[in-house]
Amino acid sequence: MKFVVVPELRGRWSWELRVGDEILATSAMSFGSRQLALVSIQEFRSKAPRSAVFDLSGKSMEDEVAGLQ
Repeated sequence: MKFVVVPELRGRWSWELRVGDEILATSAMSFGSRQLALVSIQEFRSKAPRSAVFDLSGKSMEDEVAGLQ
């Protein structure tokens, strides 16, 4: 799994989280500098490992996710 920093038009930057050629996630916005895109990646990386899974009603789906392993 890797993050890829992507140059866009007009000097903007975004990022993608990839496994092989598959894109798993993309930044929700573009950034005015490569440095800001890297800051966003660092923030995402710091929060994602602690993320729980819920449905839209707020019910935890952790038991269901655990059953998939």
